[in-house]
Amino acid sequence: MREFLKVLQGNDPEAKSTLDNMFDAMKKHYKSLKGKRALYYSKTDKEPKLVTILEAYNNILVLKYRVYGFGYSKAILTSTSYSALYCGDDWLNLA
Repeated sequence: MREFLKVLQGNDPEAKSTLDNMFDAMKKHYKSLKGKRALYYSKTDKEPKLVTILEAYNNILVLKYRVYGFGYSKAILTSTSYSALYCGDDWLNLA
């Protein structure tokens, strides 16, 4: 039980290194996909968007999508965290 509480509190160096390694692997993967198009779905927006992967930082992924209206079009930047992608709150499907 103590080991579980230690991991839960974040005092276990093995757990931190495992999480850091996972985020580093995700960062490397998404950096290689820079400029690629993907289908992005977020549970907060509840509608899929066709996005372009702009940049992968330490904890977040920056995405860009276009919005079209009557006589105008805009580019909107949004971001998602690696933890949201990992737990399934957000997902990316490469087009």
